Amino acid sequence: MKFAHFDAETGLIIGFYDPAIHEAIPEPHAEIDEDAWRGHLAGEVRVAVDPDTGALVAHVPPEPTPEEIATRRLSAAKTECRRRIYTAASAETQMNMATAAAVTSAKPVNERSDDEVALLAGVAAALGWVEAMRAQCPALAEDPDADITADASWPPVPPEAAAVAAMF
Repeated sequence: MKFAHFDAETGLIIGFYDPAIHEAIPEPHAEIDEDAWRGHLAGEVRVAVDPDTGALVAHVPPEPTPEEIATRRLSAAKTECRRRIYTAASAETQMNMATAAAVTSAKPVNERSDDEVALLAGVAAALGWVEAMRAQCPALAEDPDADITADASWPPVPPEAAAVAAMF
């Protein structure tokens, strides 16, 4: 037999104790059988303790607030945005693009080759696309019907940006 130490107000379980291992078991606590203990640890069963009776009860988390839902949606949109940006150009590719743009920008305009002009245009297009992607996050988060994983929800990668990324 094991014991579940719980919060006296909420009944939420704080920790588990086994008399074979632990000398002291903090109060308040309730007995918990092996199956409930294993199920709780595996995430298959969520139990709490009724603070009034000490009996194990199913734990039903409260419904998220509108603010929590909005925060989760914005976080999910930002994660999807970041995934799409790094799919188009990895961190290493982005560093190489920035370095190449810096070196090329240091040259006088009249001394730049056509390839260097195209490189700078592609980098500028990539930066504009990243700004557009980031700007799309709040709009997607605010729309409960928006599918943040759909390609149609996001600005497409400009061809010139994709061409520069492919160079690296």
